[in-house]
Amino acid sequence: MQCSNTNHSFQIHRNDTVGRYAVANSHYKPGDEIFSETPFAIGPKSDGPPVCLGCHIPVDCSTVCTSCKWPVCGRTCETISTHKEAECIVFTRAKVPFQGPANPCLQYECIMPIRVLLAKLRNNERWSREVEMMESHNLARCTQPIWKFNEVNIVKYIRGPCKLGIFTEELIHAVCGILECNAFEAYAKCGYPIRCLYPKLAILSHNCVSNTMHSIDSESFRVTVYASTTIRDGEELFSSYTYSLWPTLVRNEFLLDSKYFQCQCKRCSDPLEMGTHMSSLLCDNCDGILTCESPMNRGNWKCSHCANCRTYLEVKTIFTTLQREIDQNLTGEELLVKYNIVVYRSSTVERFSLLMMFCKR
Repeated sequence: MQCSNTNHSFQIHRNDTVGRYAVANSHYKPGDEIFSETPFAIGPKSDGPPVCLGCHIPVDCSTVCTSCKWPVCGRTCETISTHKEAECIVFTRAKVPFQGPANPCLQYECIMPIRVLLAKLRNNERWSREVEMMESHNLARCTQPIWKFNEVNIVKYIRGPCKLGIFTEELIHAVCGILECNAFEAYAKCGYPIRCLYPKLAILSHNCVSNTMHSIDSESFRVTVYASTTIRDGEELFSSYTYSLWPTLVRNEFLLDSKYFQCQCKRCSDPLEMGTHMSSLLCDNCDGILTCESPMNRGNWKCSHCANCRTYLEVKTIFTTLQREIDQNLTGEELLVKYNIVVYRSSTVERFSLLMMFCKR
């Protein structure tokens, strides 16, 4: 273990297993502020519809920036610095046309990488100190379909039509990886989700039972990190990269697909998820409960009372179907009635109803 850097809130340590991680410099009580920081860059989420490049609200593309001719809400939004001092300059100089609305809009995939690259030019000191060392997982990503997608829609687009050949393919791929693995979801003032890159916050390792929480100001996008439990001096700081109300299967599928690791925390290794039963199903043969016999190894779900069993893939299909119907805006009552014989509800909370409300926030 090596200590590579120190600030007033935490020390940055490094090891061969998890890479960089943060260790508290002080004793914190629940609710204490640990640190805050401004984003290195903000921008539209990937795989989404066209949004105003100033305020990030979804738009029909009928109004465009008078300079670059890309979608905005109006004159006020086209003068917002996140747009005017970034891609607007690039698109205007290179005469890059906006080719029309689509959902998802592939042209928008370049926006956030361009903003990060231009922020590097403006603040290379912060880039070198905080961003450059962020994990991009390029060795893992280069074998995945996302690599080819980025090559076509981001790397070649930035170096070609956008005429930003000063940035190498290697650097642009690294920026794409940094964003995919480290960006945090935030909400613009209009309430629409965007993504922000917070170098300090990204240092915190993931844990499904985190000891910190954070809030993001919708105007400045400054993030403030607080202690959610008692944290002692020298204790590692954790945040959660997933939704806490997701079951273990869903959390780890997300982490493997997007962050390239499997969580080994206490909650993930416990079939009962520390007594919450967030992954449990009701048995359709008896009054028993189906739980995963080996959560870390994609084991089967077995009944506590009878020989009934469901495979990992069967349960994955159930959770995928539930999420699809949540996305289709079924009400909580409709979902609870429809899946009452499948989804286990603990004695303390109707967790699936809470899951539904959380996912729709």
